[in-house]
Amino acid sequence: LLAGVAFLLYCMIQMRDGQLLRPHPAIWRVVHGTGLLYFLLLSFLMCQDLKGIHEFLRLFDSTVGVKESEHSYGSDCRIYVANATRPWINLENQVYDRFMIAHFLGWTLKALILRDWGLMWVASILFEVLEVTFQHMFANFNECWWDHLLLDVFGCNFGGMILGMFLVDRFSTHEFNWTGRRVDSIGTSFGKMKRVALQFTPYSFETYRWHVFSSWRRFIIGIAVLCILLLGEMNAFFIKSVFDIPIKSDLNLYRLAFWVPMTYMSIFEFHRFAEGRSRRIGVNSWLAGSLVSLEALLVIKHQDFSLDDVIPAKYIVVGWAATFALGLLTAFVKAVRKALVWAYGAQEVFDLPTPTKPGSRPRTGSFDSLERVVPGASTAVRVGAYLDVLFQVLTFAIPLPLLVVFAMDCYRSAAYHPPPTPGVDLGW
Repeated sequence: LLAGVAFLLYCMIQMRDGQLLRPHPAIWRVVHGTGLLYFLLLSFLMCQDLKGIHEFLRLFDSTVGVKESEHSYGSDCRIYVANATRPWINLENQVYDRFMIAHFLGWTLKALILRDWGLMWVASILFEVLEVTFQHMFANFNECWWDHLLLDVFGCNFGGMILGMFLVDRFSTHEFNWTGRRVDSIGTSFGKMKRVALQFTPYSFETYRWHVFSSWRRFIIGIAVLCILLLGEMNAFFIKSVFDIPIKSDLNLYRLAFWVPMTYMSIFEFHRFAEGRSRRIGVNSWLAGSLVSLEALLVIKHQDFSLDDVIPAKYIVVGWAATFALGLLTAFVKAVRKALVWAYGAQEVFDLPTPTKPGSRPRTGSFDSLERVVPGASTAVRVGAYLDVLFQVLTFAIPLPLLVVFAMDCYRSAAYHPPPTPGVDLGW
């Protein structure tokens, strides 16, 4: 512990500044140093067996190592139970669950980090699909249709998004006044307190525009952001299960407290790189990707699941396969469209402005004049236009298989009582 504190002190003083400035670059240096320590810790645990990891974790929490039974939220999906003392008991148990508040606050933080409605909706629905995918492994992923839709997607998730984006809009329109005045030069006590509080506000706060389908660069960055977010969330459940960490253990809070500022830094750097304001991906983005990958490798090494235990129900596998196939087809269409531009220069020629002087280039809005400028380019432009339409159609078609999987799982819990178990009961 003392060695870790000494290392963080060195990082705070000597490490290079990152791209974030407020409340002070030294704080973000400490966060980066904490990430390095976590990287070394995960590397060390990769060399230990399960017993050794339990002994190490017991140094921080003596309750680690005792297997807990997980609670299933989808065993009884009736909203109203007739002839019962408490007919709304199923809904009350979910609404008054302590994780509801954590869920809402978590999505508020995600909105402050992602700052884009499209990416947030994709992350929200994808996580619900991941819960459906792994519900045969984790009982607490087995949820009712109204839990998925009303309490999660359109409840806590959407409510957290609204609050988070409200704060984003509030901060983005706020005038941050950095005059450089010293605190002791301010006359009133209230003015001094206000100046100190301003130090903990962002240097600037803007709404992100990811535009993931506008270029290959942005598309890959968007995929990387989603992978880090979703893999990090799934790792929390797998780590808790594989290493027998109780759900009330402080270790879960320690990990969460680290990942919030780490994710904020990495997403900030990803967006700057996507916007072209940074020549390379920031070090914290690379570090965040390395950490979630190491966590996943640590789980894979020490898990006791067989291949049959991991593979979900057939309809879920088909949904994921169809989604990946559509994604590859969309990428292929985009690549062919790009190849046409490179081969003929058709896009550049077709986008030339209309000439205003005699003797200048002919009007490129006409396919005949375009053919005289670049032979064969008019055909390429026509093909490119069809490919543009196909690309847009495929873009909207990519999530459809997973949405069908999600809808089928909602139907499973809504139409049957008790709901059949995916991958076990006949037909599921």
